[in-house]
Amino acid sequence: MGVAAYAVLFFSIIGCIAYGFINWSKESTVPPVHKEEEEDKQAAV
Repeated sequence: MGVAAYAVLFFSIIGCIAYGFINWSKESTVPPVHKEEEEDKQAAV
């Protein structure tokens, strides 16, 4: 039972790290300013 508890805790931590890393990579690859410029271009066309 103790091993299962550690496994759940381990996977939950890995999931949180992966989730945070994915969000960080999205923000770093697509800056908000560049995103707004693309929306302005689409609106102008």
